Amino acid sequence: MKNSQELIEQSFKALLEATPYDKITVRSICEMAGVSRKTFYANYDNKDAIIESIFMRTVIAPMESLRSLITGTDLVVDRDPNTEVQDLASIVTERLYQSLYDERAFFKNVVINEMWPETAFVKLVTSSIFKLNLRIFDELGFKGSAPEKEYSAYYHAAAQAMIVQKWIRDGMPIPAKAFSELYIKWTMGYWYSLIE
Repeated sequence: MKNSQELIEQSFKALLEATPYDKITVRSICEMAGVSRKTFYANYDNKDAIIESIFMRTVIAPMESLRSLITGTDLVVDRDPNTEVQDLASIVTERLYQSLYDERAFFKNVVINEMWPETAFVKLVTSSIFKLNLRIFDELGFKGSAPEKEYSAYYHAAAQAMIVQKWIRDGMPIPAKAFSELYIKWTMGYWYSLIE
């Protein structure tokens, strides 16, 4: 038997396939899921929170688990630190893009239903990656000031969020691995500077 969150999320996904985002109501989600509004609000503040829940579970959680696994082990010994950072960044970034690709139908519906360029999706991705970047900066021993660290983490998160949105809007024409390699190519110079 499915729990109420699974029912709500599945119903929201199904409605999003046929209905514009702004036309989907909490009532229609509840009716399709067979749950009460009280149950909905016990799990989510609003329909944006459903998107956040799905994003966190299907994209951020697997990426964080992989990152924790890799950084928690001594996989590489006697290697150039730049190579280690690039390997870690490549693996984690590829996981991010592959997770988005695996849920492409849902995320395409989310992105297509929103107004360009300031969207809830971009805000969600930026916020999630910003927090991750701050943790990575701490782990790498960021050498700049606190404001520089914060703005740098935000800059890289916002850039990644915007490029992810475009990738989804364009129908993900570049495979996840190749897209990850492009992102690494565009950004690794900066990340290398953190460990020098």
